[in-house]
Amino acid sequence: SLVRARCGYAPRAITSSTSGGIQRVAGSLAITRALGDAYLKTPKLSFSPYKQHAPYITALPEVSSRVLQGGDRMLVLASDGVWERVTGDKIA
Repeated sequence: SLVRARCGYAPRAITSSTSGGIQRVAGSLAITRALGDAYLKTPKLSFSPYKQHAPYITALPEVSSRVLQGGDRMLVLASDGVWERVTGDKIA
């Protein structure tokens, strides 16, 4: 919803293939790689048909924190691609 709002709810802001699979920004950039491709970040570096609706993405990260507790055994940093394939219980 952040991507859609950022680009003024442009058509095809977020799409998936007809067979499902990973969602993509502007049908091009996998959401898990959203720190890439400058043409989706600013009209100055963009081109048609994306320029009119840029920015689709931003390089500003979403940050969350957690205080580690004595019983914590590990810290796993992973993208959504990992969680599509395995649960937290299986990782541990």
